[in-house]
Amino acid sequence: LTERFNATFVIQLAKLTNHETNNWDQHLHAIVFAYNTGLHSSTNFSPFQLLYGRQANLPTDSPPKHFSFSKPNDYFFQVNRSLKHYRSVVKENVREQQRK
Repeated sequence: LTERFNATFVIQLAKLTNHETNNWDQHLHAIVFAYNTGLHSSTNFSPFQLLYGRQANLPTDSPPKHFSFSKPNDYFFQVNRSLKHYRSVVKENVREQQRK
């Protein structure tokens, strides 16, 4: 997994750095953010979704208007339900990719 990430990371870094390759550190956050919010073909979800149980809020997204939870713990239970759902779907997606 680490080797696959590094291979992807190096390619993206090479695209954004100048010819002298002395400005690579300016692009680290953007590349990691793009990787973490991008859909992965083996899971059909982004790493951000699998970690936080929701889509990432991009800088161009408008903030949510309101939240409606009757109890303070409702958000926690909603995130747990989302994560369980994602994990079950991801298991099936990964199995399907392995069969291919």
